[in-house]
Amino acid sequence: MKVYFRQLFDRNLLCIYKEGKNDFESKEYIRKKVVDNQICMIAGTSGSGKSVFSNTLANEIRKCGNRTVIYVTEKESDELANAFHIFSPTKSYHVTGLERQHIETNTLPVKVYHPFTFNIPYKHKLPPMTFFGYSLKDISEEGFSTIIPTESGISVDICLDVKRIMDKKDSFYDFLWELHQRVNSEFKIDEVFNPENLFVPTESAGDKRTIKSVKSAFMPFRQDFMILPDDNLNILNYVDLLNDNEHVHHLTTKYITNQKVKTFAIVEFLKGIDNALRTGLVKNQLVLVFEEMKILIPSGNLQGYQQELLKLIRTLFSRLRTKAYVIATAQSVFDINSKFRTLFSKTFLGKLNFADIGVLNKVYQFTKVDQNKLYSLKVGDFVLWESGQYEDERLSDAIHIMLPPFANAEEGEDFFHKYKAEFKEQCVNNVGLYNSLKELNKKFESKRIESLKLWIKESDEKKVKKETKKSGQVDDAKDKLKKVQSEKQDIIMKQVYTLKTENPDMSWRDIAKQINITHPSAKKYYNLYKSIIDNQTNLPRLDKDNKNPLYKLG
Repeated sequence: MKVYFRQLFDRNLLCIYKEGKNDFESKEYIRKKVVDNQICMIAGTSGSGKSVFSNTLANEIRKCGNRTVIYVTEKESDELANAFHIFSPTKSYHVTGLERQHIETNTLPVKVYHPFTFNIPYKHKLPPMTFFGYSLKDISEEGFSTIIPTESGISVDICLDVKRIMDKKDSFYDFLWELHQRVNSEFKIDEVFNPENLFVPTESAGDKRTIKSVKSAFMPFRQDFMILPDDNLNILNYVDLLNDNEHVHHLTTKYITNQKVKTFAIVEFLKGIDNALRTGLVKNQLVLVFEEMKILIPSGNLQGYQQELLKLIRTLFSRLRTKAYVIATAQSVFDINSKFRTLFSKTFLGKLNFADIGVLNKVYQFTKVDQNKLYSLKVGDFVLWESGQYEDERLSDAIHIMLPPFANAEEGEDFFHKYKAEFKEQCVNNVGLYNSLKELNKKFESKRIESLKLWIKESDEKKVKKETKKSGQVDDAKDKLKKVQSEKQDIIMKQVYTLKTENPDMSWRDIAKQINITHPSAKKYYNLYKSIIDNQTNLPRLDKDNKNPLYKLG
């Protein structure tokens, strides 16, 4: 029996280097550390060593050309188990193993990113994390499709149209109202609006299904407050992230409880990476690691948002071949969707349960030699499976994975507890960030309420004019119209004053454009309202019912 596959460590460490046309060329690629980008899967049962393998593999590739390593997904209920790069190995097997391998301990600094949510334990001291948001104007078609039901295709199209016309200072409340205006031709407002209803009527004319589906999709984002105006400073700079190869980067969604929102966060994070690569400003090659892919794309029938994620990943992986080495792990080859499995150019198999081996043998008709290799694998052993590469065998000889020069997450170990134990002085609370975003949300709500009050007065004005024209009772309508117009002016004055006070560098022209008034009127209204404040005159203000937290309009 002729076997072409030689020991991997003799020829090409973990098969990461580019293959040459002959032995000399292959050796040159290894000497120069020229990596051949792959989409690689590592499959093995829990405890088989696949996380050690993915960490070692990512670290070896990182050293070839100083690549930026990003862990995009994480183990369920074991968040940041792969972020132990920052800790030194302490277990005797690990320390002894490194000595045997003649490898020195080498920890790596990490950066942790979490989409902002009001669920964070902001008063507690946590490891340093970058809590960030996504720009409303940058939300992708895949992002909208992730949170909006699949049958609402029209809703996604309208969302894309509306987000393009939004101002860089607009919140998602403004986005939803603009969407509501776009979908509905006319409707009555006789109910109380409140933030919990996202300031959009429950019942309205027009396409109720569109409004209902989009509003329902955005409901969680009042708590998971990660969709921010385009000019917000908490939006992540992906170009800077991808050019930072001194840290190992980890995305976590630990404090987000809604699975759709978790998926949305991952989708938009991936789109952010993709968009950054398109700018041409990213200088580094990447290593992207996806732990336990079955959590995102399980086998069998996928839900709508999972289908969108699969579509995005398939497109992204195809485009990333020139930019990134991709590593994904799973407990079984059959744990993840078959449409995702076809993407892998290399598959490493570790210790599997007998049922999985039986299915593999049945589907792929492995030889007895290959079957025995699978049955005899121990913890830390893996075989490379490249179907069609060998005459009689499809599996390489067993590879025993080297240990990484930094710590592994041992069973029962938690990143947050370990970080606090070793770097207690570096832990911080997030009270300042939490309070600032709470205040920002209140500001968005107040702005939306003032805009709604103005909209109601404008509607009343149109209604009075329409009734006057119909009845012909001009004199009776004059007083009513004058009252409505006066109330409308009060609201506009307050909007101008608030906008200029909060944005002193904003020009009168920009203020006038945003509120839809003339340039001279903006300055005049500001001075009038300031005069009212200086004289402590009654101001237009919001009525609140202490017993019921609903915001009354009018």
